[in-house]
Amino acid sequence: MTRNVIFTACLLTGILWPVAPRAEFLQTASSGVYQSSDGKTKVILGNDEGAQGIFVAQLDSPVPPQEFNPAKMPVQGSTHVFIRFDPSVENAYSQAVIGKATFKLVGNLTLLLGQGGSVEINIDNTNPYLTITLRGAGKEGDSVLGFYGITPVVQGVGNVATILTANQLNPETAKVIKPYVVENETVSINGRAVETPSLGIFVKREHDCLKSSTTILTLPQLKRVQAAKGEAAQAQLLEEAIKTNLKTPPTRGHLVLRAEPSSPVVMLNIAEKNVLDLRLIKNSFSSKKICVLSPIN
Repeated sequence: MTRNVIFTACLLTGILWPVAPRAEFLQTASSGVYQSSDGKTKVILGNDEGAQGIFVAQLDSPVPPQEFNPAKMPVQGSTHVFIRFDPSVENAYSQAVIGKATFKLVGNLTLLLGQGGSVEINIDNTNPYLTITLRGAGKEGDSVLGFYGITPVVQGVGNVATILTANQLNPETAKVIKPYVVENETVSINGRAVETPSLGIFVKREHDCLKSSTTILTLPQLKRVQAAKGEAAQAQLLEEAIKTNLKTPPTRGHLVLRAEPSSPVVMLNIAEKNVLDLRLIKNSFSSKKICVLSPIN
C-alpha cells in the first residue's frame, strides 16, 4: 500500500498521520503469509485450485513471526476461519469454513474472532472486497489488511483502517445488522448460536451517485465542460464525455469503501492504490444528475 493511500485516508479523518499500533500486520518471507507483530493473528492466502481463499486464525498464545510455520499452525487454542473465494461465481467469497461446519456466504457480513472480537473480518461481496482488521485499544489504533478477491490491495495502520474497512455500515444500519462472533469453532449472533446454513445479508447501497441513471464525469472532464463558452459548446463536450465513459467507465477498477446518502462515496482505485470520492454536483449546463469522480487531495 502506498504512502499516498495512508496520507489521503488520514486527511479524511482530519488527522495528519496515524499512530502506529503495537500489533500491525507483517508479511513474512513466505508469499501470501501475514502475521500480526504480537504473534497472535495469522493470515494465509490459498491459491490452489479448489482451495482458493483466505485463512485467518487468532491464537490464544502468541507465536513469534520468526517461528511461525503455516504447515504446523496450531489448531488447539485458536479461533480460525477459512473464507473460500470462488472466481466462477461472480467472483464471490462463497463459503466460510469454521470448525467442522461450512456456511454459504450471501451478501455482506462481519465476523469477530476470539474473545473480545479484537480481530474483525469484513466481507463486501458487491466488490468483492475483504478486510482483516486488528482492533486496537486507546492510542494503539487499528491495523488493516485488505484483499480484492485473493489479491492483496491495501495494508495500513491507524485511521486508515477505518477508511479502508470493507462492509462499512452507517450507524442506523449497524444498530440492526449485528456482526457474527466466531469462538471455539462455533458461530453466534446477538448472543445466540447460528442455526442457518448461510451467513450474511444483502445491504442495498442507497446513493444517487451509484444509480445507473446518474452521469459520472472525471474531474478533468468537468473542468473542460465548465470552461467551454456557451450552452451549445458545453452540451457537446458533455455528450462526448458521456460517450467516452460508456466505453470506459471512470469507476471501473474501483472499490466502493463507503456510501452514505448524505456524504460523497469513498472509493479505492485498485491499480493506483489511491482514494477518491464521487460526489453529486450542482450544475447549470445540464438537466442530468451528475456526479464527479476526483482524487482527495
